[in-house]
This record gives sequence, C-alpha cells and structure tokens, in this order.
Amino acid sequence: MKPKIPPAVASILSLMGLSSKCRIIPGSKSQAGWKQYRFPKSDGGKTPVPALFFEHKVKTISDAKRQVSNAPSCIALFHLKSDFTLFFKSGQYSKTFKLESGDAFQQIRSALSASGLASADTMLDARLAIRKVIENIPT
Repeated sequence: MKPKIPPAVASILSLMGLSSKCRIIPGSKSQAGWKQYRFPKSDGGKTPVPALFFEHKVKTISDAKRQVSNAPSCIALFHLKSDFTLFFKSGQYSKTFKLESGDAFQQIRSALSASGLASADTMLDARLAIRKVIENIPT
C-alpha cells in the first residue's frame, strides 16, 4: 500500500521537482518496521541525488537519520508517528526541518524556491542546491 502524502507536503515536494507518487525501493525489505520509498522527479525521471521517503509508526528522528547515514547526499522525508520531517544532506552538512503549518512552511517554501533544486540535473548541481537550502533554512 502506497503512503498518503498530505497536500501541503506534496506542494513542498513539487518545489523540489519531485512527484508525491513515491515508489517502493526495489529489493528493500521492511527492516525493523521501516517502509522505504523513492520519489521520482515530476517528469518521471531519476533524481540526481536520492530522494527518499521513510515511514515508521514508533521510531524517532535519530532512528530515521540512521537510515540515510551512508548516503553522501540526499533528500529524505520522514513520516514518524504523525509528523512529517524533511532531511537534507550534502556532504558533511545536514539539517532536519519539521513540516508544520504556518510560518515554518513559508520559510521552507522560500528556501526551496531560491535554491534551484527543482532544476538541478546533475549530482553537483543538486548537492549545491541542497547546501543552499541548508544554509537558508532558519534554525
């Protein structure tokens, strides 16, 4: 069963050039209850860095970040309990951002719009755009 992405979260994904229609990762087993998916680009193509979705009913954000600890760069959406959190990683830089309504949503929308992430076609472009997002998201 495919996960249901709320419309507000889907709008954030679209700002990154991602489709909210995620696909299960081929060959992934549900390790310790994790459901793992990959987001394709809006045009159906492959993303230059992994764009992943992890879902779990009882794990914490620290547990979720371990799922992508080996990736040099990635974008991950974690759905833990009832919360959605975005995680950006580019090399040694990373940042989590809880998706809540109001000002927080506007801040992430602004950072994503200014980053150029949606138009990044190469790994280098995507990594630079992710770094821009990390720098522009307020703590």
